[in-house]
Amino acid sequence: MKKVKKNNMRTMQEQLSSPEVQAIIEEEVAPAIRTIEKTPEKVIEKKQTYIANISEYMTEMVARVRAIRVSSPEVRQIRSKEEQEIVAEILRHLGYKDDLLRNRAAHAYADAIIATLPPEPKMSDIRRVVDGESDLPGLLKIKLAVETDKKSESPTLKFEGRRIQFNGGQAAKRVYEMRTALKKAQEVKVTEIRARGRTTREDLLAEKSGLVFIDVPDEIVPDENSESGKKHLNGGALLVVTNSKVVRPAEFVGGFENIMSQISEAKVFIPVRQLFSKRFSAPDLPPEKYYLCKIFHSILRRGLAPELAARQKPA
Repeated sequence: MKKVKKNNMRTMQEQLSSPEVQAIIEEEVAPAIRTIEKTPEKVIEKKQTYIANISEYMTEMVARVRAIRVSSPEVRQIRSKEEQEIVAEILRHLGYKDDLLRNRAAHAYADAIIATLPPEPKMSDIRRVVDGESDLPGLLKIKLAVETDKKSESPTLKFEGRRIQFNGGQAAKRVYEMRTALKKAQEVKVTEIRARGRTTREDLLAEKSGLVFIDVPDEIVPDENSESGKKHLNGGALLVVTNSKVVRPAEFVGGFENIMSQISEAKVFIPVRQLFSKRFSAPDLPPEKYYLCKIFHSILRRGLAPELAARQKPA
């Protein structure tokens, strides 16, 4: 026991006499006057040059990758080594150890992936910018955007049922550019799914099978829980599939994407004959599924309102 105390005493004495502790004791007596090394002008110049050039450089790198990836399989194979080297170069800048330079590279990259969107973008192009690819990150990965379920004063983009909040000094500009691109992409998708709807809405109600395109309008409805007393229901473009007995969602785009995504994931379907009734009825369904069926029923009736009204008119 005595031996342990002696060792402890020696250890304490060693700690008290250490340079770190002595420096603290001296600082209590009077603050030390230290020499602060000046940042070399060469270092300042190099970093300023990097900041001035990284935007143009990153745009060139991203544009080259995009050009390779939209080329023919043969050309892409020929340029595969070049593609790999460019990807590695982009990642090198995005992972650089210096916080300032890494941040500037991230902002330059964000602007580049938005600027290189095609003139007529598809939804997959918007998804690439937001979520990234297998080897290159998107805005979420480089932390210049974040998914949120809360309303915010920060610029946001509503995309595929998600609320994407943009961060950084150029957030408002980037959101504007992404909203413009998303609108174009939605128009492209509407055209695509409209062309796939070969079965008419009248045929759907007549219990015929096929793919049916339905244009669902927005609607304002009374809402006692709202301060304004009203509630806005989003619409959009909807492609459904029917086997003559039930209706299921196939594809959709527009303001109602969030709820339609939930309906699609829950594998909700509505019996065709229930579309003639103003209220959906399925008392045996679990509450969550019943809720989604009720909403899908309402969306379908909103989009089929002219056809339903025509069927109710006397001959």
